[in-house]
Amino acid sequence: MMKVENSIKQIKYDFSNAESQKLFKEFTVILAEITKYVENQDEEIISNRKELVQTQGELSQTQRELVQLQEKYNDTQKELKQLQDKQNELLAELELVTSGRYMVKAILKKAINKLKSLFK
Repeated sequence: MMKVENSIKQIKYDFSNAESQKLFKEFTVILAEITKYVENQDEEIISNRKELVQTQGELSQTQRELVQLQEKYNDTQKELKQLQDKQNELLAELELVTSGRYMVKAILKKAINKLKSLFK
C-alpha cells in the first residue's frame, strides 16, 4: 500500500517585473468588479424577493376581499330574488283584488239596474 502524504505546495509568484505587476493589478480589478457584480446581484435578488413577498401578500388580501365581495353579491342576489318573489305575490294579489272590484262593480250595477227597473 502506498502512503498518501498531505503536502502543501507553495507557489511563489515573482512580482518584481512590470508585466507581472500589471497582470496582477488587472486581475485584482477584474476580481473587484466580479465581486461588486455578485454583491449587486445578491442585493437585487433580496430586493426582488421582498417585493415578491409583498406582492404575494397583496394578492392574498385581494383574493380574500374578492371572496367577501362574491359572498356579499350572492347574499344580495338572494335578497333580490326574495324581493322579486314578494313583488310577484303582491302583483298577483293586486290583480285578484282589482278583478274582484270589477266583479263587485258589475254585480252592483246589475243590482242597481234591476232595482231601478223594479221601481219604475
